[in-house]
Amino acid sequence: MFYSANNVMTTEPLAQHSRKPIDMHVHIVGNGSGGTGCWLRVTGFHRLFATFMLRQIGLPQGALEGDLDRLYAERFLHLVRESSLGAAVLLAHDPRRLTEASALNIPLVLSGHTHGGQVVLPIVGALAAQKFPVVWGIGRRDRTTMFVSRGVGTIYLPVRVNCPPEVAILTLQAA
Repeated sequence: MFYSANNVMTTEPLAQHSRKPIDMHVHIVGNGSGGTGCWLRVTGFHRLFATFMLRQIGLPQGALEGDLDRLYAERFLHLVRESSLGAAVLLAHDPRRLTEASALNIPLVLSGHTHGGQVVLPIVGALAAQKFPVVWGIGRRDRTTMFVSRGVGTIYLPVRVNCPPEVAILTLQAA
């Protein structure tokens, strides 16, 4: 059994429910202006390729120095919405991207980074919970659903307390 993004248990693949194709691409582009963690630094000969990439997706060359994170996300989503694709899924390392994803009407965000809180104390809960909208599991904002995996790693100390490691298998299902 698998859980879909809307927490429905299923064994059926998405393709049986979808009316539109879903294109699987991972886009990791940005200059860090929006706090995405992507740091596209282009100098010398690589600047020519970056300029070509921007031109191909309809962004001005000046986007390299401006708010490339936001401009790229907005342009990419516009292209997806105008295409025959059925959905866009955002892979965001940090779950604090939920606010931006919701503002851009991205239906699904898959995230990690928090290690599920790593140390979850009775009554107090996850110590890291205050700075993240979702520490692990499913969270929602408007029409955006986010799933945050606890993952299998740790940070600083190789210890987990009340927070078992997790390898998540998600089966997406058309609404």
